[in-house]
Amino acid sequence: MNTLLPVMIAAALILPACDGGAEKDTHACYSRFGKTWPDASDLAWFQEAKGKSKKEVLAIYGPPVEKTTLEGGRTSWRYPWAANAQIKFVKGVATRVFYTSGY
Repeated sequence: MNTLLPVMIAAALILPACDGGAEKDTHACYSRFGKTWPDASDLAWFQEAKGKSKKEVLAIYGPPVEKTTLEGGRTSWRYPWAANAQIKFVKGVATRVFYTSGY
C-alpha cells in the first residue's frame, strides 16, 4: 500500500491548495509568501518542511519560484521571500530549510 496516500488525502482535505487558483489570496501559503519579509511565525512554519517529501512540500508550500538541480541527486527549491528562502532535498526528502534576509 502506498504510505503517502493518507498524507496526500489529508493535504487535499485540510491544507490550502497553492495552485494559483482564483482564491489564491486567501490561502495561507500565498499570504505568507506574499509578504516581502517573513516574521517569526512564518519562519517557524517554513522550517516545518524539513523531513517532508517533495509531494508534501508542494501540498503545503506550493510551487517554488525556482528549482535547481545540484550534483549527487540533490535539488534546491527557492521560495519568494526577500533575499533567500530555500528548501534543499536529498533523494526527494527535505533535508535543509534555509532563510536569510541578506544582512
